[in-house]
Amino acid sequence: MNEQPQYLIAILWAIVGAAAGWFARWGSVKLARLEGLEPGNKRWQAFGPPIVGAIVLAVFALVITPFPLLLVRSVFGLVLVQVIFFDFEHRLILDRVMFPAMALALLVTLSPLVSSRAGLWAQPWWMGIVMGLIAGVLFLLLAFLGTSIFKAEAMGFGDVKLAVFMGLLKDHPQWITVAQIRVVRAVLVVVVLVADFTLLNPDNFYVPKLRTVLTLGVIALAILWAIVVWIRWRSIMYTLSDQRITIEAGVFSRQEKIIPIDRVQDCTTRQSIFGRMIGYGRVEVDAAGAQGAEVLDHLPRPGDFRDQVFVQSEKRRGGVGPTAPTPPPGAANPSGV
Repeated sequence: MNEQPQYLIAILWAIVGAAAGWFARWGSVKLARLEGLEPGNKRWQAFGPPIVGAIVLAVFALVITPFPLLLVRSVFGLVLVQVIFFDFEHRLILDRVMFPAMALALLVTLSPLVSSRAGLWAQPWWMGIVMGLIAGVLFLLLAFLGTSIFKAEAMGFGDVKLAVFMGLLKDHPQWITVAQIRVVRAVLVVVVLVADFTLLNPDNFYVPKLRTVLTLGVIALAILWAIVVWIRWRSIMYTLSDQRITIEAGVFSRQEKIIPIDRVQDCTTRQSIFGRMIGYGRVEVDAAGAQGAEVLDHLPRPGDFRDQVFVQSEKRRGGVGPTAPTPPPGAANPSGV
């Protein structure tokens, strides 16, 4: 697909996101009244969900090509938009929203059990469940730790349910990036809490609304950093065919690097302990005439990719390669940065 239709799809999808964000705001008002809460009427509360929904769906349309995956990701993205804005406004994450969203995410995660072609995530059916449990336990520990240290609720059970939901959504190579995002978020939460109970305490040093401004600023920076990291992760694509290895990078402007398969001299893999557990790693390709090895990072099943490189290289050189099945040319999963 060329660039112009892709940008056109992104613009159209942004319009859909704005409309869906407005609908999410309308639903948040109804849900707030059901909970006995008074909806706010500030500008960020009214216009925030449509604007953020439009931005999120436009970015999704730029980096996600298959329409079924784009549709599902967009639905879950809009759920997160509603949850985040409702939490900012009322300091509450609703079970009425989280439990149906978690159930839908679980169904999508289990879809490979029905048909191998039904799976929308590039992972085994059990991977989302494991990651959801890990995320939930991690945030549960953080909640108990914050409560025991600061004698106040540092993180509620709504955050735990949100973490489980996020875990169900993630492809396992993407979890390397997500883990970095959540570690930073946890550190930022601790910093805000320490400042809240020490420097910004009214008995020590107090400026009206400074506490709120700093907290919202930290949250905004964490969200912005998470979006940037996610976009960078989605912006790289590796493709292996019987003639070349193609590395494509970039979101708005694309850069493409080609390694002819018959110039490959060596191909090595590196995996950490965690990488071996969840099946990702690094592949380093040495090609004749290249300055240093080309690094393909955070690839799923790096050993299979390396073996296929050797198979295709031997075939191109007219030798007898290993008897391994040769898949049709296709793209590897997007890599983390």
